[in-house]
Amino acid sequence: MSVIDSEGIHQISIPFFNFQTNTYLLEGDPLTLIDTGPKVEEARTELSRALEGIGYKISDIKSIILTHGHVDHFGMAKSIQDISDANVFVHKDDMNMVSNFGDYNKRISIFYEEVLFSSGIPSGIARSLIPPLSFTNRYLDYITVINALQDQCVIAAGKFKFSVIHCPGHTPGSICLYSKERKILFSGDHLLGKITPNIGIFPNKDQSGHLSLLSYLDSLRKIENLDVKVVLPGHGQLIFDLKNRVQSTIDHHKNRKEKILHTLDEGPRTPYEITKTVFGEVSTYELFLALIETLSHIKLLEYEGKVRSIKKKGLMFFTQT
Repeated sequence: MSVIDSEGIHQISIPFFNFQTNTYLLEGDPLTLIDTGPKVEEARTELSRALEGIGYKISDIKSIILTHGHVDHFGMAKSIQDISDANVFVHKDDMNMVSNFGDYNKRISIFYEEVLFSSGIPSGIARSLIPPLSFTNRYLDYITVINALQDQCVIAAGKFKFSVIHCPGHTPGSICLYSKERKILFSGDHLLGKITPNIGIFPNKDQSGHLSLLSYLDSLRKIENLDVKVVLPGHGQLIFDLKNRVQSTIDHHKNRKEKILHTLDEGPRTPYEITKTVFGEVSTYELFLALIETLSHIKLLEYEGKVRSIKKKGLMFFTQT
């Protein structure tokens, strides 16, 4: 655990498989936790140990703010709420992900199954990708008592007040929390220091769904000119140059779009063929993430009029216009 601010902001790294999720404890009234980590024993133990180190218990937490609806960020929220009676907050567009995850997971699994089988992935590999889509159920409890946040609303956290900035892209309801007074930005997974968040596609066909990359790039521009001394991300190290990191992330996606477009120089290709060219050999789970990230770039290229889709015998191909 590390102290971020002399007025009581603590970063707590919560273990989950081979990576860490950053949660943040803000001392004051209400004692607030930004993100919780997943519902696994190692996470619960680490959170309890960190809290005890500064004189608190899980039962003292009175407010939980979730930056987005992914299990590594909200999975433990319900169990904390059961102990402490904490208020839980999430953006309204991710509310279904955290309060009715079983229904959401079923719906999105059906959607991704259709995506996988139309993308040209060999059927045996495609079937092996489907079970991991539902494995996250074991790492969470659904939250039934929850409060909806909206863009530009103000929320108290510890000794501070933060403006909620809706930043769809990584999920439809991803948020950042900004304190103009303290020049602090909690970015969740919207902006990370050394890697970029996965930007996939979602069942809804609006900008936050099939055009999630367009939403994400727009959301990056919403935060790039904020007066910020330090960005506190959901994973990895703190960020001290907001504008430069935003620009390098935008450049990353521009370069990836160009690379994908060049894969079509010799004619139509399936999303799977494009993914293999862009990402090379990856693990089974990484293949799923790589495929949906590739599709988010293809969908933006299609929106920009640079590629078009062709369907043949149930398979989707893309070609340059």
